[in-house]
Amino acid sequence: MRGLRFFIYFLLSAVILFAGCSKTIKYRVQGEADLTSDEGWRYLRYDENNTGFVDRHVRIPLEKEWEYKTSAEVNAQILGHRDFILAGDLSGKLYMIGAQSGKKLGKMKFKGGFAAAPYLGDPILYFATDIKGSKTGALNYRRGKLMWEAPGRDFIGQVSLGWGILYTGEIDGRLTAWRAVDGAEVWKKDLEGAVASGCFLQDTIIYAATEGGFLYAFDYRTGKELFRGDYGATFQGHITSDGRSLYLCSYDSTVFKIDSQNGEVQRKFIAEGSIRCGVALAGDTLYVCSTSGNLYALDRNTLRQYFRLDTGSPVMVPPLITSDKVFVASLNGILYVIDRFSGENIYEYDAESPIVSAPLLFNGLVIFSCENRRVYAIR
Repeated sequence: MRGLRFFIYFLLSAVILFAGCSKTIKYRVQGEADLTSDEGWRYLRYDENNTGFVDRHVRIPLEKEWEYKTSAEVNAQILGHRDFILAGDLSGKLYMIGAQSGKKLGKMKFKGGFAAAPYLGDPILYFATDIKGSKTGALNYRRGKLMWEAPGRDFIGQVSLGWGILYTGEIDGRLTAWRAVDGAEVWKKDLEGAVASGCFLQDTIIYAATEGGFLYAFDYRTGKELFRGDYGATFQGHITSDGRSLYLCSYDSTVFKIDSQNGEVQRKFIAEGSIRCGVALAGDTLYVCSTSGNLYALDRNTLRQYFRLDTGSPVMVPPLITSDKVFVASLNGILYVIDRFSGENIYEYDAESPIVSAPLLFNGLVIFSCENRRVYAIR
């Protein structure tokens, strides 16, 4: 009887200990790839300005290198660093997958699901989850140690890190600055509308756009409001910057070019169909996709249209831009490869399932996920 009581006590203790997360990720170099061959895809859209532009060539045709099955859809941006990728699914599982082999290197279970892409530092991963049991926190993936966690209510957009501070936005309109080292709250603001764009840090200013139609700018350290603009739009998707102007998209079919210092609208472009994602930027050209299936190439300065290509199927995620190509992922399961300069459709890869995450280029592989709960790597 005493042995039975001891077993029950041990089992309950284990359940309490691992209630927040389980089966810890612990990273070790796998020797699969040349670790100096790629800067990685550690930010939401490749770089700190969210351009989605990788100045590398990708040859066609493309063939599948590997696929990996997850427990649920992976809608959030997949990230890549060294020789692994990180993919968080809607069931709250975070997968570390070998970039070249497609084999699982580690897995960790969180409360909630991943709608927002993590921020991948080295060796710290900063994450935010939504749905039930939403949490934000920091994980040392080299040591396999959870550093801190804090509760929230549905973290849905981009998380940003800078100056030792982590910034998160929530569906109830809360914007919070957390001390990155231990999760202590630095400051918080209540905004009008869900922070669907997440948080975007440029220099010493943190920006957040809401579904209520507002764009806010705050001092990164104090949270002092620098400006607030009401644009009468339903902002969705990430914020992109060219260093001087911000580019935002709305569900109301509008692309905005906004002065990053005062919030004044500099240009507008009206697309056909709603825009559920942010823009990509390469040189003097913006690329944006709509739910009507169109890819638009726009002059960065004037927002004048260079070309439009109709894919025939809704596009919900931003395109990937390489040296001479645009990769557009659609809900008909086709990854379209388009000449970046002429707008000609030059190749199509059929994934045979709706593509639900934005494609990335990492170590020579184009990687994306589909509705069938598969992550694919093609080359």
